[in-house]
Amino acid sequence: PLAAAHPAAHPAAHGGAPDGKSCCESECCELFHVLCAPAALLVSSVAAYSAYSHSTEVQACLTGLGPGAGPLQSLMVSLAVNYVLMVTLNAVCTVVLWLSFFHCECLESSFKHKMTSERVLGWLMVLVWVTFGMQLFRLGFTLTLNGVLASLGYICNLGPGVVYLAQELVYAIGNATTTSSASYSPYGAQPYGSHGAGSPYVDIGGLVLNLDILQYCKNTDDGRDTGASWVMYGCFATLLSQALMAAALGAEKARVAVHDLHEQQALEGKANDMMGQMHHAFEQLPLLGGGSMGGLFGPSSVHFHAAPSMPSAPYVAGKAVGAAVAHPDAAKAALDTAVAVNQAKQRATASASQMAAAASKAVSSTPQAAQAQAAASSGLAHIMPHATPPGALVHT
Repeated sequence: PLAAAHPAAHPAAHGGAPDGKSCCESECCELFHVLCAPAALLVSSVAAYSAYSHSTEVQACLTGLGPGAGPLQSLMVSLAVNYVLMVTLNAVCTVVLWLSFFHCECLESSFKHKMTSERVLGWLMVLVWVTFGMQLFRLGFTLTLNGVLASLGYICNLGPGVVYLAQELVYAIGNATTTSSASYSPYGAQPYGSHGAGSPYVDIGGLVLNLDILQYCKNTDDGRDTGASWVMYGCFATLLSQALMAAALGAEKARVAVHDLHEQQALEGKANDMMGQMHHAFEQLPLLGGGSMGGLFGPSSVHFHAAPSMPSAPYVAGKAVGAAVAHPDAAKAALDTAVAVNQAKQRATASASQMAAAASKAVSSTPQAAQAQAAASSGLAHIMPHATPPGALVHT
């Protein structure tokens, strides 16, 4: 039941690549962007699982770092919301893209056509790029988190002696920040100027001054600090997934735009053909004049009445073309209008034939058959100078 939703946009849908083109120049490239969407959804789901499954361990490691790691703690708090929104968006994009590319009769509805329109695909692509930028911003936090935990993990692996010396260094740094220590230095004047480098991801002063290295090493043993690496890898994976999803949506948006353009051109062509046919039909239609043929046949005169008035061909055709060009949904109304006018023309032609046959039959019943029939033919020729014989009437 599944087939290409827009056959006009698939020139090689019923065979190999046209004109000797390779597969990558025909339908295979279109299938590639359709497969990119579920691939992006799979990658983002795996990234969400790998990051969230290690979030508890990473939060335990950050707790031992004190208030200096506040921005990194905020990163982990928002981790679940970030990945839920991203995976949900990718799932919606995948469903919309597949509904747009593939066609299933049981799913046809006005809501489906609106959701697979070029405008909706464009908005979804904008949202995907927003999530890409958000992950790019979070990447700095994940790199800092992994760097801090990797540095402390290296110190812990060097043994208790290095840990105690590192703690003494922390105490010395804390003492150097007090007012009494700042006023006196046993090493003399400072041989260098001040430095202004800082980090928007961590508070270095709050991180170092309140750090208990020995307690941190006990809280993060057995490889629990490796969760930071999984969070970082998950962030890189989501960057890849969002780039794939944006590329897939962009390709599908362009394909839908081309299909809509072809459909509009086809409707305009049909409307123009119908207008030409209506012009030809009205040119072939006999123009019946009003009045009576009294006096030609004496007492048994036959009256010919004018055909029902109909709108002019340019007026009807102009309305049909305008409706078709204004919106594709108006094509049915334009075709119905053209069919109605064509049927009216056929009825008028049939009525003229029937009246001519009735006149011939009435004349034949009189004693003066020959003279009356000749007079009837002369009268018909006078009223319908451009009429064609009944057997030669053309039905368009």
